[in-house]
Amino acid sequence: MGLTENTPGIMRPAAASPSRRQASVWLAALALAAAGTTASAQDTTPAAPAGSISLELNKAGDEAGACRTTFVAVNRLGGALDELAYEIVVFDGDGLVDRLVRFDFGAMAADKTTVKRFDLPGLSCGAVGRLLVNDAAACKGDGVEPQACLAGLKTASRTSILFGR
Repeated sequence: MGLTENTPGIMRPAAASPSRRQASVWLAALALAAAGTTASAQDTTPAAPAGSISLELNKAGDEAGACRTTFVAVNRLGGALDELAYEIVVFDGDGLVDRLVRFDFGAMAADKTTVKRFDLPGLSCGAVGRLLVNDAAACKGDGVEPQACLAGLKTASRTSILFGR
C-alpha cells in the first residue's frame, strides 16, 4: 500500500484498489478459519476435573479378527498411578453379556494424557452394543486411595458403542 499526502506533512495510507481490498479480506478470513481449526483440533482431550480419571472410548474398528478399541485416558487424581486396570463388561447389540475382560492401562503419571489400545478377539465392533466399567481391578499409587479410580471415573465415547459405568 502506498502513502499519499492529503495534507502537507501528514502521510496517510493510499486507498486500496478493490482487488487488493478483496485479497486482504480473503486473507483475514483464511487466517481466522485456520486459527479456529487449530484450536478445535487441539481440544480433543476429554475433560478431566481435578480428583478424577477420564476414560474416553475414542475409536473402535475391526482389525485382524478383533474389535480394536482405542482409549484416551487422563489421570487427574493428584498423584501418579503405579497400576491402573478396569474390569469391563462387553454387551452385545441385544444387551446380553458377551464377556468380561480386564483392560490394563499400566502406570500413569499425574496430569498425563495416555492413549491405549485393547483388542476384543473374535468379536466384530458392530456386534458390541455397550462397554460397562464394572470395577477398578487395580488402582495403586502413592497417596491414591484404592477406591478413587472408580469413584472419580468420568467416561465418554466418540463411537457408536455406549461406554460408561
